[in-house]
Amino acid sequence: MKTTVHGSLVHLKRILLLMSAALLTGASTPVTAGDDLNQIFEQGRTAFYRGDYETAQRLLTLVQEGDPRHGPTRALLAQIKLAAPPDGEFLKKKYSAIVLQKVEMEEVTLQDCLQGLIIISKNATAGKLAPNLILQAKDKADTKVTMNLSNIPLPEAIDYVARLSGTKVKWEKHAVVFLGVAD
Repeated sequence: MKTTVHGSLVHLKRILLLMSAALLTGASTPVTAGDDLNQIFEQGRTAFYRGDYETAQRLLTLVQEGDPRHGPTRALLAQIKLAAPPDGEFLKKKYSAIVLQKVEMEEVTLQDCLQGLIIISKNATAGKLAPNLILQAKDKADTKVTMNLSNIPLPEAIDYVARLSGTKVKWEKHAVVFLGVAD
């Protein structure tokens, strides 16, 4: 009986892993009991070779949870870790798609300037994307900024604001952080 319960738990865990993989990949076909971790591995490997490291990592992590000793999965996860650009690079690439048609600000505080960039970016993407800009250098919040830019990608506007305000920019996984120069 003990073996049957353990076997049932392993089978249930596999089904849950496969259902998670189906959700991650947007698969419309239902998961059946005959499916196995190899199917998830193949989807993860395919995503890896397409250069979709984020999806590949999620799928391969599911395989690793189901079978921690699966060598090919461990090898691909190690390659993803080496090949994937730093987290901030993904965000910078995403923000590069946003081109601000016109940015006019005169003698506004840095805090207000960042709020303005968020609103202008949101308008430029028809509300689909609002950048996450964080002012960590609180001593710079009242620094005055004046700029008049047109047709500029958001990352360039961010760098420009940092130079004007005497701050530096750190691109993180989910946010752009404005730091003091000493930070």
